[in-house]
Amino acid sequence: MKSSKDIIIKGARTHNLKNVDLNIPINKISCIYGPSGSGKSSLAFHTLLAESKRRYLNSLPNDVKFFWNMPTSADVDSIYPVLPVWGLAQSNPILGSRPNLADTMGLSEFLQRLWFDFGKEYCPECSIELEPLDWHEAFMQDLEERDYFNDEYAYHFLVDRGLYQERFGQDATPTRSFFFESSQMRDLDPEDLYWEIVRLKGKSLSKLSSRLKEMNITKDSVYFTIKGKENLDPLPDQASLVCPKCSFQKQKQNLEPTEFSPYNAAGACEECSGHGMNLEYDREKVVKYPYLSIEEGAISLLESSHFSYLYPYLVKELKKEKISVSKPFAELPQKKLWNILENGRGQFPGLKSCYEYLESKRYKRTVRIFSRRLKSEMLCSSCEGTRVNSKTHNLKIKEIEKYSYKEVWKTNAQELFDDLSDALKKTKNEDFKRRAKPIVSLLDVALSLGLTTIPLWKKAKYLSSSEYQRSLLTKILSYEGSGSLFVLDEPSFDLSLPEQKSLFENLIKVKEQGNTILLVEHSEYLRNCSDFVIEMGPGAGPDGGKVVSSKRNTKKTSRLPSLKLPKAKITNKKKLTIKSFSYEGEDFPNFKIPVEETTVLFGSSGYRKDYFCKNFLLNTLSYQNIGDPLTLMSEVREDLISSQFEFENVLVFDSSLGKVSSRSTVGTTIGLSPEVRKYYAALPVSRELALEKGHFSPNSELGRCPTCEGRGTKEVEMSFLEDIILVCEDCSGKKLKPFIANITDGEMTAYEAFHLPMMDIIPKLKLTPKFKKLWSLVELLNLSYLSLDRPLSTLSGGERMRIKLLSQLSTKIENSFLFFDNISSGLSTPEIEKIFDFIDSLKHQGNTIFIVDQNPVLLKRAPHVISLS
Repeated sequence: MKSSKDIIIKGARTHNLKNVDLNIPINKISCIYGPSGSGKSSLAFHTLLAESKRRYLNSLPNDVKFFWNMPTSADVDSIYPVLPVWGLAQSNPILGSRPNLADTMGLSEFLQRLWFDFGKEYCPECSIELEPLDWHEAFMQDLEERDYFNDEYAYHFLVDRGLYQERFGQDATPTRSFFFESSQMRDLDPEDLYWEIVRLKGKSLSKLSSRLKEMNITKDSVYFTIKGKENLDPLPDQASLVCPKCSFQKQKQNLEPTEFSPYNAAGACEECSGHGMNLEYDREKVVKYPYLSIEEGAISLLESSHFSYLYPYLVKELKKEKISVSKPFAELPQKKLWNILENGRGQFPGLKSCYEYLESKRYKRTVRIFSRRLKSEMLCSSCEGTRVNSKTHNLKIKEIEKYSYKEVWKTNAQELFDDLSDALKKTKNEDFKRRAKPIVSLLDVALSLGLTTIPLWKKAKYLSSSEYQRSLLTKILSYEGSGSLFVLDEPSFDLSLPEQKSLFENLIKVKEQGNTILLVEHSEYLRNCSDFVIEMGPGAGPDGGKVVSSKRNTKKTSRLPSLKLPKAKITNKKKLTIKSFSYEGEDFPNFKIPVEETTVLFGSSGYRKDYFCKNFLLNTLSYQNIGDPLTLMSEVREDLISSQFEFENVLVFDSSLGKVSSRSTVGTTIGLSPEVRKYYAALPVSRELALEKGHFSPNSELGRCPTCEGRGTKEVEMSFLEDIILVCEDCSGKKLKPFIANITDGEMTAYEAFHLPMMDIIPKLKLTPKFKKLWSLVELLNLSYLSLDRPLSTLSGGERMRIKLLSQLSTKIENSFLFFDNISSGLSTPEIEKIFDFIDSLKHQGNTIFIVDQNPVLLKRAPHVISLS
């Protein structure tokens, strides 16, 4: 049967799929390609991945399923066989503050296990392994600490009665024993449990070790007491460790594996609870505009209604110290000024008292939101961002003494790979080799994907989409197992051609273990490398959803294509000059960006393009031209950029849609839904019923169905089964009150207007010039096939990118610096060419276009190209 060779999909109808039947070969690398919106993601992710994940989760016990969001059942007749599945999406979904790069790579557990197995306590000052303190020395220290030592004290040492008789014979008896009721020594009573073996004065305690040795009794069996102290204590074990070079000493620890994990209370940093950062009031947010004077509102906290009454008191105290309130804040004596601001003086109580007041009112939601705006994540002073508990900070491994457990998290993949590889060559410890080799293999994959210089402790939520995707790819490509399915959405995102080659070489290793790989990919190189290719189309939206062809790749090749860049075609002499500089070990060259022209920058994914563009370049340009940085003033470096042109604005365009809700749709994002509501509210029947625009919105209480609250469906929770989603019986899934949804203009109802393709409804409307321009952009970007009510969560990557671009470019933009990040994401070659021509045309309105992308199509068409390789 084919079931042993193929994954057989029958009758797939998710989104725009038209009853698709398809066989995907098992243990092969298959690639799905086609225009954006042709149904690639609907087939690979919303059908195959979602259904495989749903069936797997359904196999778990109910107490485990409770913590997972169960995917809805895919609209498909059958999928067989259903394999264990791994998925790789394009965006970074991490919002939590605890996960870091090492976690997403799958490296953390390996490092935790390595240090648990081989970590030894080292002196923090001398970096020398601590040695166990001799038990006799520990005993003497214990006596002195408890004030139990005196040369003339008599010390009685005892063992239990059974051991005494075993060592000295059944007939042997001591002279004394310990009576528990009075907690005192007395003349021997055979019924007492502990019998004396030796008695020494304090000045003779040095003989104790030799006496025990003569009697062949270990110190673990011995107890002692002192006359007048009324207690019986065991001799201390070797619980202390001491540095052989200095006097540093600490208690010996018996650590458990959980104490190496920041996700466990026992292993998390005591100060930051394992987050690596603490939320603290940030001076840069309290004084958000240092280029303004105090009287102009530089101190944003004192501008709020809560604390504005303090402003006159502050001015009074500043005048006493002859500190101007009319000069820019940045030009004032900072140390003296902040001392008054934070600690207060005279009638001004200080900002710290304001912070304390806000913290006391944190039970109020509005106060929490307000105070959060004044805070930033600050590096934890205890763990320094590593998240680990202080008891593991000084653990080191003999083979790699360069790193303590705390320090290893501060390194990056390149440094750790080099040091571990060197340690494996030198060591003869086979156990260490067995533990370290998987780490080296994983790091090797990370390096091949360009994750070279990013610190392991960097927060996952601060990784760019490309960095996050590559870190997950590292984990996936290091997988050791068979019989699984991997569905990857554009794994070539932001990778150069040599990095794509390394990626495919690792994919082959995963395949050779007996796994199946399905790529949703526009990269011509990866498509040419694949074993099996599937073309979706022929068009997008209603014109797509079909399998145009599915066949074995007979022209398979892994040879890298040559990339010949065109000569620069620059006529404008005005330029933006950027001087060379260094940042965190990376050297950035000097170069020039032509003004009122289009420039494409590319380079290896590990070259910190994100810092260069989003942090340094955009913040500095924004501050120079608008007077306000895009994010933080600390990223501004005015001395490095000089320009012969003044920009009216600095704008950023990327494929991220930001925070969207389950109710976010195409129409609400691009702004055309209000025009359709306005059209239907103006109909005679609507005026007679006194209907307003809000009556035609499922998000408004005026018109939404009260039963399903404008969702169109109702979810029925099943205690021991999968939850059931049913179409709302009252509105029949239309989301609006039935009589409103069925209002018609003679051709289509209000419900149909929002659910049919935009091309069928928008041309009928009388649009203002603003919306006429918006509609022309919709047609230019080939999005007219989408419906206004289409949820954003169901769009493909290319559709999301174009929707974001459309929402940002709907206003008139002139004489501005426009930054575009990875605009080729999710787009086929014809679509990239079309969008590039549109973006390139914006330069005729005096705009300077700066694009960061690796796509060869863009590099060949751009009039000016900059390489950071």
